[in-house]
Amino acid sequence: MSDFKSEIEETQLMKSIDGFFDVDINGYSCPVWTIPSVMKMPAITIDQQCSSAMNQVWPGIAAIIIATCGFYAFRIAVL
Repeated sequence: MSDFKSEIEETQLMKSIDGFFDVDINGYSCPVWTIPSVMKMPAITIDQQCSSAMNQVWPGIAAIIIATCGFYAFRIAVL
């Protein structure tokens, strides 16, 4: 069994996806967008994604997405 595993790990496909999901977030900063002013309206800065209020909302949004995907996966698999 270990020979089979080592043979699979040596294929070009497995070598190409090695480290694909490694993410380094040590230098992470929140994204900030600025919509420039148009027709005497002030510029709009969008930087709310990492506010404390949004940090409380993101788990709820994730739960809704996971529940929806789970429902559709069940529906496709069983019904």
